[in-house]
Amino acid sequence: MADEQAKQKGISKVWALPVAALAAIALALKTALKPADKRAAVVAAAVRELGKGDQTPYVTDALGYPTTAIYSWCGMFALWALHQAGLAKAWHWELGTGFLYRLPRVPPNTLPQPGDIAYFHEPFRHHAIVESVDPIAMTVTIINGNGTDGKVTRSTVPVSQPTAFYSIDPLVQRKAA
Repeated sequence: MADEQAKQKGISKVWALPVAALAAIALALKTALKPADKRAAVVAAAVRELGKGDQTPYVTDALGYPTTAIYSWCGMFALWALHQAGLAKAWHWELGTGFLYRLPRVPPNTLPQPGDIAYFHEPFRHHAIVESVDPIAMTVTIINGNGTDGKVTRSTVPVSQPTAFYSIDPLVQRKAA
């Protein structure tokens, strides 16, 4: 009876898919995103966390294992944001090294793009996700893990303030395997 009513209303019958099939479809859609969409996904993941201050999900994801240790977690937050966008999933935070060595620097006199990583060597070796760039004002808006008061924060700084920017282009240009 329900099938008959659905046909009359122009509704097709929906078949239940196994969870594994749904997961495979979701993964295919995530990896099929265009590079600009992947960059937007990194930024969106970071922006969703604004105001949060619990390091646990970022540290656990970046290290690849749970821990109760307390870290300066800004870089782990940046790596977590990449993971949320389906990028660099096999990468983990290397204590004493981080992960930026895997990415190329944005060339001097070239503006970063949303999703790139801003790095400040002094005074704290801070990492942040580039949210947006204003080429007229020559500023960059960044999302900071472990920002003011140990929370995820947003700030705008001159493009010249970070020591370097690291490009996620190699990650967003990769074809799904």
